[in-house]
Amino acid sequence: MESKILDKELKAFFGRITKEEAKRGIYIDFEGFEDKAPTMLGIQIDGKFTQVIFDERLEPAAKEKGLSVEKPKVFLANLVRQAKQESRRIFAYSQHENNIFREFYSLDLDPFYCDVRFVAKKLKSKKYPTYELKSRELKKYLEMIGFERPKNLGIQKSTKRIRDVINGLEKNNNNFSQLTSTQKSKWTNLLNHNKCDVKGMEAIVKDYLKAFQT
Repeated sequence: MESKILDKELKAFFGRITKEEAKRGIYIDFEGFEDKAPTMLGIQIDGKFTQVIFDERLEPAAKEKGLSVEKPKVFLANLVRQAKQESRRIFAYSQHENNIFREFYSLDLDPFYCDVRFVAKKLKSKKYPTYELKSRELKKYLEMIGFERPKNLGIQKSTKRIRDVINGLEKNNNNFSQLTSTQKSKWTNLLNHNKCDVKGMEAIVKDYLKAFQT
């Protein structure tokens, strides 16, 4: 996936938010395979968190959790339309989600996007200047602000979890009940990981707004 070079003006916009924008924001996080269209999306609007599955191979697993399977191009185009019509910012961590919208679906998020990594960097400088940050991963910033993230979620495990669940369904005629307990746990942990990241981004934004209140 190509990386987009951001100019200073765009970087400043991506990292600048108001309390009202944060409150009305659309918080999103994709899960999927590297350099491929996303498998699923976690999304929170007005405090309501939902998850949508884009890979039809996971339909039995989605049904087990009461999740819908949607056409990504249509769903994401509607999301961009909602952001525009309702004057909402779309919050995500780094440029990953922004790149996915543009490169896989030809959708431009720049007028609405907020890069939470830029927000987290500002927060560290303002409120946690002496904190030793070992990397700029979301997980590390969540540790910085004391956001509780269950250890069993791990890091960089989403791709393997998705692959194992898909393989399990294919071997068991798409019967979710026939998956092993380990495979079922991987599906649950994937969804929990995704939800934790979305909620964690919101926590960073809230901490940032408190730190910069005058």
